[in-house]
Parts: sequence; structure tokens; C-alpha cells
Amino acid sequence: MAGGASLLQQIRDFLADYRPQRISQDRATPAAVLLLLYEKADEPYIVLTRRTEDVEHHKGETS
Repeated sequence: MAGGASLLQQIRDFLADYRPQRISQDRATPAAVLLLLYEKADEPYIVLTRRTEDVEHHKGETS
């Protein structure tokens, strides 16, 4: 990202016109996603984790 806008500013610009929409589904399960982004030495990074083999669902998957 050297020489350009910061990661945070790029995200702000991208989402500036975003308007959430309701989705009507009788069986929909409420859920959320957390995306951890950070900059180090002007480079963007994302934090990923790997699920253990001890969880009930999605063993070993990246989350």
C-alpha cells in the first residue's frame, strides 16, 4: 500500500455507499462475521484461525 491510501481509508471509500438489505427467509439463522485486518510495514494482513479437531462442526477448517 506504499504511496497509496491507507487500508482503513480504502475500506471506508469502498463501503461509503453501502446500504444493508433485509433478507426475508423463514428458516434463516442469524449469523455474523468478524474480519480482522491490519497493516504492517504498509502491507495489508488478515488474521485467520484454524479450527481444532475437538469442535463438533467444521473440524480443522480455516475460520
